[in-house]
Amino acid sequence: MASGTAFLAVKDGMLITALHVIRDAAKVTATFPDGEVFDCAGIVDKDERHNLALIRIKAFGKPLLKINPTELATGEKLFLPVVKDGAFGVIETSVSEVLVKAGVKFYRLEGEIPAGNNGSPLINSAGEVTGIHVTTVQDNKEVEMSLPAAYLLSLESSLQVLPWAQSSPQTAPAGSSAASPNAPVDAGLAIALVEIRNIWVTYSSLSDGIYNMTRYGNLGHLDLYAVQSEVDNVMTQTSWLKTDDPLRQKLLQTAIQLLDKEKLALGHDINCANLNKNTHPSEAVPQAEESGRIASALFRSIPGLLIALKPDFHQLAQDSPEFLKALTVEMQYFLGITDRKSEFRLGICTSIKDPFFIQMINGSQLAYKLGLRSGDTIISTGGRTWKADDDIENVKAVIGENLGKELEIVINRGGKPKSLKVKVPVDLRSTYSRAADDFRCP
Repeated sequence: MASGTAFLAVKDGMLITALHVIRDAAKVTATFPDGEVFDCAGIVDKDERHNLALIRIKAFGKPLLKINPTELATGEKLFLPVVKDGAFGVIETSVSEVLVKAGVKFYRLEGEIPAGNNGSPLINSAGEVTGIHVTTVQDNKEVEMSLPAAYLLSLESSLQVLPWAQSSPQTAPAGSSAASPNAPVDAGLAIALVEIRNIWVTYSSLSDGIYNMTRYGNLGHLDLYAVQSEVDNVMTQTSWLKTDDPLRQKLLQTAIQLLDKEKLALGHDINCANLNKNTHPSEAVPQAEESGRIASALFRSIPGLLIALKPDFHQLAQDSPEFLKALTVEMQYFLGITDRKSEFRLGICTSIKDPFFIQMINGSQLAYKLGLRSGDTIISTGGRTWKADDDIENVKAVIGENLGKELEIVINRGGKPKSLKVKVPVDLRSTYSRAADDFRCP
């Protein structure tokens, strides 16, 4: 059973709380400090980006808190109503830092705050709400934060109430089997893992050459700052996923750890570019090369962590249809949930959304020998045209059936179709073999 804190504001009969507290709720009750208990009818409005929810409570005539959207300053003293061991109280805190993560402002709070109080209002000396308490993850640790009160003003109180039976992802339609209470957690975890995979595929190979690419501080079309911001956003969303299940807790913690590694790696690549800004290649800064090496090492450490969790991913996939459904076939290969059909590697990096688009390839790989290049999209192989429900393993199956034979591969290169007539190597399986535990890329 999830618990959190809420407060009356905006309009009579309205409670504000953190969205993640009531996201998967089938029923919500509110207990006041004097012991009165009221049912809550459902969600009136929600703000996914800022983790806020406005809910209808079946209680009227109670005093409302006033919202003060004024920005807070570092060191400002504040008060936080909390519940600990069933007792209501107020603790004193202050703002230790003002920061922005993925475009969302946070106030970091001083001191320890009892667990189960996400959604509590941050009160100033005039008794006004200046923020709302949430717990996020920073550097793999839970950190007590407050969202600015200004975000609360975006909640619309005139919308129709959406009952819990309709607003809760865990409530299934009539005639279908009920989803697990952990369904939102499992779907959220899958989203985080997809992001981890996409960033790893795109930048792990690229990071090895980032030093040479950035000798003049030029990242070309790469906006690594934007990628860092997206990683921050996924980390924040993942940190709001809560569960009592040990397996899911372990995987959520690992996902945040991996996102943190990727963010750090991207930071080193950016540092490499900035250090080399406006320098001649012969005068490249040694520290820049070191930053590039660190970034590459961080990216290379990610597959090992995923391989170690292969049994855990298998178990969650067996227990949770929601988790499995949120993963594409290629993502299931990547996590080792489903074994790849082929015993050889093409040596390409592909997109989750478009598995036939080749993001990266180098000259030592089978795909390069077959005439494929980075930026190509495979249209057909051996006369078979690929559709949305196919995956790259289907392409490899056709290649494997034509050892020593000539094969036609039709690709899109530079916006135009191109036909490649290639001879498939007879020694394909031995020369380009894939290890049993190597489930990273096709």
